Amino acid sequence: MIQRKQTLYLLAVAAISITVTLLNLTLYSGKYKMGEENFNYKMGIMKTEFYSDVQSDVKVPPVKNNAMMYFALLSGIVPFVAIFLFKKLEIQIRFAALNFVLIAGFFVYIYITNHQLEKSLVGLSNNHFSWNMSILSFIPIFNWLAIRGIKKDIELLASVDRLR
Repeated sequence: MIQRKQTLYLLAVAAISITVTLLNLTLYSGKYKMGEENFNYKMGIMKTEFYSDVQSDVKVPPVKNNAMMYFALLSGIVPFVAIFLFKKLEIQIRFAALNFVLIAGFFVYIYITNHQLEKSLVGLSNNHFSWNMSILSFIPIFNWLAIRGIKKDIELLASVDRLR
């Protein structure tokens, strides 16, 4: 089970997804103006936090990103379950394909959330990706490599069956 390359790829997808979610790494950050005060924001997977550079009476509560968190956790749990389906390669490849859908939904939801945040904050400036977004780019790459490895296993088993 662990000696197969696709198992390591699936494990990497699960580890990255779950770690990034639980650490609530910043995906976007920026500055905006509310009244006379300047605020900063950090959009993470679990919540978006707003804070002021100076001591302020204005407190903005953090906004929870539940749907984004669920997409990220599911994109970590599905490949972890797929690891244990090594005897049923057809189901394992379906789980990996399902994970691609979850990953796509996750990235689309990140974009939508940031776009809504940009529209709702007045005086927004200096809005940019965090370097943590580059970590997320490894998730679909490792998932694709896992699918490729599973397909090679299926082809290998088919060729061995032909020889019998």
